Amino acid sequence: MAQGAGAGPSLADLMPPPDATWFGELDDPEEIDWVDWSDLRWADETWTHGPSVPEHSEPVERAEQWGWVPGEGLLRELAGPGRVLGEALAGVAPSPGLVAALCTLDDPRDPAATVWWIDPGGPRCESRALDEAELTVGVAQAWDRVASWACAQRETAVQRARALMVSMPSPDPVGVPRWSGAEAAAGELAAALRISPRSIDARLERGARLHTAHPGTLWLLEQGLLTWAHAQAVVEVCAPLTDPAHLAAVEARVLAAAPEQTPAQLRRSLVRAVARVDPAGHAARHTAAATESVGVRMVPLPDALVSITAVLPAPAGQTVLGALDTLASALRDTVSGKGDGEQDGGEGRGARPATRPRVGAAERADALVVLAAALAAHPELVTGVLAAEPARPLVRVTISADTLLGLTQHPGELAGYGPIPAGMARALAADGTWARFVTDPATGQLLDATPHRYTPSGRTRAFVVARDQTCRHPGCSAPAETADLDHTAPFDHQDPARGGPTTTVNLGPRCRRHHNLKTWHGWRTWTTPDGAIAHRTPLGRTYTVAVPPQPTA
Repeated sequence: MAQGAGAGPSLADLMPPPDATWFGELDDPEEIDWVDWSDLRWADETWTHGPSVPEHSEPVERAEQWGWVPGEGLLRELAGPGRVLGEALAGVAPSPGLVAALCTLDDPRDPAATVWWIDPGGPRCESRALDEAELTVGVAQAWDRVASWACAQRETAVQRARALMVSMPSPDPVGVPRWSGAEAAAGELAAALRISPRSIDARLERGARLHTAHPGTLWLLEQGLLTWAHAQAVVEVCAPLTDPAHLAAVEARVLAAAPEQTPAQLRRSLVRAVARVDPAGHAARHTAAATESVGVRMVPLPDALVSITAVLPAPAGQTVLGALDTLASALRDTVSGKGDGEQDGGEGRGARPATRPRVGAAERADALVVLAAALAAHPELVTGVLAAEPARPLVRVTISADTLLGLTQHPGELAGYGPIPAGMARALAADGTWARFVTDPATGQLLDATPHRYTPSGRTRAFVVARDQTCRHPGCSAPAETADLDHTAPFDHQDPARGGPTTTVNLGPRCRRHHNLKTWHGWRTWTTPDGAIAHRTPLGRTYTVAVPPQPTA
């Protein structure tokens, strides 16, 4: 559609370039001033309506003039002499041009699919089907980056709309009693975005914190390097912090690794960082929560079930879980000695038919019922339980030497939970059995272990578990304590001297699912010189998982 002389471009005809910023007052929703700061012609002036855009130019020409790369042009640039690589497509920063490119790609299953899927020199993977799969994975990654970018633009627009409406005068020239621009903005945005009035308040608060307190996170979201779930984790975990210096310190500690982490992994890193930069606040929040939240509650559920929840201090919770696991193992051994069908099916004891497979959570539930039923049936046991000397905590705590000596108040790390206040860590350490771990002061990584309570095989396992903390597969957070110890270079059972050695360098925890993925589904691994584990997928992609720093480093 042609523009009349002096008329500004409409949003329908000319969208802004990807690196443009909004400039000036918004008088007409169809007319917006945009400045492309990457174009030197506009370095010292504001784009004015009129001759800057040819009156009868076509939309594509205008898009090219303003820095857009049409979809096919971007694909041609990525393809080079061969097909488009999924990894190359996934590496493109999100923009309207990337959206156009993604919309240009055909479904490879379509017989009329374009040449973007075919490499004239032959397949780069083992077959054309794998080539197509590799590109399709890249397309999914690229759309994921676009979705993150769109979320950032959406939240910026929401905050801008809120600011404009908050500053609006009362609709009545005489003035409306109790007029609130903030309430008007919340009501308008809730209706427009189809959000409940309660949810819009939280949404606006999260968006405001993202824009004012977390500039690094917002930039990564705009670049498509973090998802909206990552950004929400940053805002939620950092909510207790009010000091801008603390907020900046948390971002400095976690954002460098955030693009390679899952939202759950980032959340754990954030929890540790918040505790580290604000140890006094972390301890105070624990004290308040222990006073207000601890308790046991029962909630009815459908299908004749109930949910019993116990909110406990973290060490007590780990002790309870360890005791239930011990009792569950004893019950399993008892049941395994019976013949089929001999298992007690009484509902009061929480037993299940012998034909149903048991899982850890179900066994713990049975153990809890057995324990409670035994105490209810034999009240005389209660006196003995109360008189018994408490056992040492069934937990593993990592604490730095300076915190142990009271020189600093850095948080400790409770295995299976996360950071705990320094005072709680010292109290647990005073009752514990010790194992010495030496860390590299430059990297915070474990170098050696000399446990005084394990046999050699137990020593090796303890070292690897303490060093790696979780499964070493990309994105997996399964605890190392429950994982298999996998040989990165495969162990040769016929000639052990030729295969991968059983050493701490060649061992890494791998949960059963990812152990099977490596053994049976074509994933290959090797150890890099700095101790990281590299993974090569059947599609030829490589993912590297570095040795994690110790949480108290």
